Amino acid sequence: MTEAGARLPDVTVGYRTWGTLDADADNAVVVCHALTGDTDAAAWWPGLVGAGRLVDPARQFIVCANALGSCYGTDGPGTLDAEGRRLGSRFPRITVRDQARLHARLLNKLGVREVALAVGASMGGMQALELALVDREAGPDRVQRLVLVGMGAAHGAWQIGIGEAHRMAVRADPRWRGGDFPADDPPVDGLAAARAMGMMTYRSAALFDERFGRDAHEPRFEPDDPRFAIESYLRYQGAKLAARFDAGAYVRLTEAMDGHDVGRGRGREDAPTALARLAADALCVGISSDLLYPPEESAALADLLPNGRYAELDSPFGHDAFLVDFEALDALVRPFLADSGFFA
Repeated sequence: MTEAGARLPDVTVGYRTWGTLDADADNAVVVCHALTGDTDAAAWWPGLVGAGRLVDPARQFIVCANALGSCYGTDGPGTLDAEGRRLGSRFPRITVRDQARLHARLLNKLGVREVALAVGASMGGMQALELALVDREAGPDRVQRLVLVGMGAAHGAWQIGIGEAHRMAVRADPRWRGGDFPADDPPVDGLAAARAMGMMTYRSAALFDERFGRDAHEPRFEPDDPRFAIESYLRYQGAKLAARFDAGAYVRLTEAMDGHDVGRGRGREDAPTALARLAADALCVGISSDLLYPPEESAALADLLPNGRYAELDSPFGHDAFLVDFEALDALVRPFLADSGFFA
């Protein structure tokens, strides 16, 4: 049952694992993906996961599950019912906490007693943090360490407003049909527009100015033809996402992110009180050029965690730096993991 009381019987979960769970069942690492990510963490986060990397399948049992509401193996709006129709609007609104509870149930099924590390960036960081809180509420602290990149304790008006602008773009596409579009006629234009908006917050102004400037194409005379290189880039990125991702999942996942607030729904606890109960060693990484989640939010989160520390990734790549600046991220995360006994 979701936080809102909706029933999701027999949920299918897509996940991948690397390595072997040891006899003490205490070497698990949970990697949580961001908004449009999937279960192949070794592919989209090669700077973190792989042989000789911070998280190595020769030492750890690595688990990466597709988030509830997504479209890469776990149930979401794109899941087909018995008649072959998308669930669409029948798939309920969910929360990051719902996603974390499903992660916890998967870990139970896999026999994981202790999570040596839960790590994620953006929506992935929200899931990792909620997993630690959910597990603590269910019993002893199972999550021993956290690495949380580019996120805070709650979504503020800035992030919620950006999320709503994305959803408005998707819903403005006539093919949206209230979320109940057929699988063979999705609202690709709306999703592409949402992705273009997103790209403008995932990178930085300085980076785009350096990469594209005012580079223009040869004169064109069709009114809808792009004139500038940045326009072509945004159209390409939008079309690429629209070809691989379900628009209904995009709407439900951005709604879940906007509901992120670790203090919400925990009795009379606010975020500081809820976080004060966590015993995990935590590294909160802010990104210097992050427009979507200013680094001050990561620093504030670190201050709320009893064993939290803050580090700043100095990068021109904006919010997406965690997917690009692998060496710089490694230089921040490796000392933290060493100090906290992760490699022992």
